[in-house]
Amino acid sequence: QYRHPHLALAAFELWIANSCFPTDCPSEWLDSPNGVDYGTSTLKSTSITWAEMDDNTSPVAQPKVPYEFPNSGTGNFPGLELYEGNFIKPAPGLYV
Repeated sequence: QYRHPHLALAAFELWIANSCFPTDCPSEWLDSPNGVDYGTSTLKSTSITWAEMDDNTSPVAQPKVPYEFPNSGTGNFPGLELYEGNFIKPAPGLYV
């Protein structure tokens, strides 16, 4: 079962930063610069698309530098308005 070790690493890094610089680095992620406005709207995306790679056909490709955000304008990015202002995705069709 996958345990999401990257979340533990992020929490550990935040704890170290707060321990070393308590006035500059908050103790909670939502209070950090990365957490500003995160999840404040149910209509906006909080996910990001994977970085554009230098060679999208290679399994060992590296992210393009500087980072292109989002992927050429075709992916999700924080603040993207979802579902045309609705809480659910529109599903057009004939319903009986």
